[in-house]
Amino acid sequence: MRKIIAMKNLGVFMVALLISAAGCLVGNQLAIYKQRPIKFSHQVHLEKAELDCSDCHTQATGSDHAGMPNIAACSLCHSEEADLAKYLKPFEVNGKVTFTEVTKLPEDVKFSHKRHLDEGVKCEDCHQGIKTSEAVSEKLALAMDDCIRCHGRKKVSVDCKTCHTDIDKTWKPDSHRDNWEKMHGQVARAQVVPPMQNKCMLCHTETTCATCHQSHKPQNHNNFWRLRGHGVQAEIDRESCAACHRPDYCDRCHQQTEPSNHGAGWGDPRLMHCLVCHFPLQQEGCFTCHKVLAAHMEAPPQPNTPFHRAARLDDCLSCHGPGKVKPMRHPWNGQSCFYCHQRW
Repeated sequence: MRKIIAMKNLGVFMVALLISAAGCLVGNQLAIYKQRPIKFSHQVHLEKAELDCSDCHTQATGSDHAGMPNIAACSLCHSEEADLAKYLKPFEVNGKVTFTEVTKLPEDVKFSHKRHLDEGVKCEDCHQGIKTSEAVSEKLALAMDDCIRCHGRKKVSVDCKTCHTDIDKTWKPDSHRDNWEKMHGQVARAQVVPPMQNKCMLCHTETTCATCHQSHKPQNHNNFWRLRGHGVQAEIDRESCAACHRPDYCDRCHQQTEPSNHGAGWGDPRLMHCLVCHFPLQQEGCFTCHKVLAAHMEAPPQPNTPFHRAARLDDCLSCHGPGKVKPMRHPWNGQSCFYCHQRW
């Protein structure tokens, strides 16, 4: 009994597998142009045969759609049946010749071939490289950036409604739903070229981020962030902070509020704490935050010995440099030791 049930289940599984495989096969055939280029020379037709685009795309001059070639039009030049069949073979899908529009635009896009041609736009202005094209592939498809650049050159509006029936400034792409409020920062900072729906500058200006975050803090800017987390993030990715904060923001804040780790024992045992954030010590060094440094003003003078009286800066470092006999108890900022350790 179990064997019969198992055989039935196996049969059902095999049927489902075959149906699935057939569906994939049809899908792959319909996506034939996306999978591999189809050998077809526009160059031969446009230059050698001296045809015009409208000879094959007959609707372009009188309607919105250019229209695709038909076999009857092909047979006007390829009169031999065997010759025609040879050239049409690569375009067969399930035994039927299918010319697919690789440049077909989404349903929402308003585009009229007739209007563009009437305005003096040439076919190759949009379909660049078509005169030398030797294959039908996705590379012939147009990108929105192409339209925007052309409209910019010709002083045509790039407002959404110019080219779209449903999309406007209030429309949100599918990517802007669900968890977008949390994830948009990562997309905005990404270095790779994003898909069209994630190109922020299509709708937002450069000041949008700063203007929004001045009134709406990023969600990670909670109380823990204020007390502890922001310093670590600033060390790892200071550029992300700079999106909203000016370079002197940290200095101005910490002149009033010392970092939470500046507690008891912060300076022990070797007073190297400055180097955690301020390295190398340049220009004002510690004075960037500490305007009054009593301990520094009380630095002991240079020892009154014949050796020290004749010592040069290089001599100081030979004994007091890092790893030497008596290394200094504080970071060296490159200045002369005699700046604080005055001579007798």
